[in-house]
Amino acid sequence: MQARYRFCCVEAPAEPLTEMIDNAREITLRTFRKHVDRASFLDLQRQLGYSTGSQKGLHISRDYHVRFYVSKYKGQPCYYINWSAIEHVFMAERGWNIINNKP
Repeated sequence: MQARYRFCCVEAPAEPLTEMIDNAREITLRTFRKHVDRASFLDLQRQLGYSTGSQKGLHISRDYHVRFYVSKYKGQPCYYINWSAIEHVFMAERGWNIINNKP
């Protein structure tokens, strides 16, 4: 199952977030896209002000300040974008449910 957008760093406790960042490995946008839900990623891009599809303007793929990572958040696999020093975290449903104590 692909990872969906779950939260940004300002909504998370510092300790597990710091651990996630410290243990992250940078990946390409192409690899990031393979593992995250397309609609969820498109929604986030629009919220951040990026052009999508054939729209004119700045696309996330052309923004050299944006970085993509794979890591673990509270022991569960995650992917995240570092955008303007804010981490936007994507997690699969299973991992999300585990960290939120849902069956």
